[in-house]
Amino acid sequence: MYIFFAALPSLRPELSRGTVKEFETLVKNNVRPLIGFFRYLGAPLSLHDDLVQETFLKAFRSFERYDSTRPFIAWLLSIARNVFNDQRAEFAKKQALLKNVTQTSTTSFEETSLQKREIEELLAQITEEDRFLIELRIIRSLPFSEVAEIIGQNEGALRVRLHRTLAHLRQLSDEEKGK
Repeated sequence: MYIFFAALPSLRPELSRGTVKEFETLVKNNVRPLIGFFRYLGAPLSLHDDLVQETFLKAFRSFERYDSTRPFIAWLLSIARNVFNDQRAEFAKKQALLKNVTQTSTTSFEETSLQKREIEELLAQITEEDRFLIELRIIRSLPFSEVAEIIGQNEGALRVRLHRTLAHLRQLSDEEKGK
């Protein structure tokens, strides 16, 4: 919480005369209700401080939009709800990514080695120029404009060539699987 107070004047220099002090008082008076609100929403205890700080930061940045006819705590809790929902969405994305990585990493070493060997065998069946095109465009993720410059062909021709090469590799793969 102390970090927040130190950052207040630097965020809004035009509010540093009086308003920051008033806002600081509002913060001190509303920290506990805000923590209780996050507890009610089910936020993990470890995130309460971050959520409170983010809520007050957003409130401070949009303080000029605060309607003084409404209770401050109602306005603050609506911001807190949005902060919590944003945090929850971000957490869900991270969990999905972590789950995906975990599932990917559980692939055994033998399976990975076998897949790599199959890919190497397929790539050995195409020309060296096509392998170079695949390395530049797919493995190194270079844009077609850079690949065209490196190889010395126009972009359209390279796109067609890559499409045909990948189709040929799919056909070879299907033939291998059919054996």
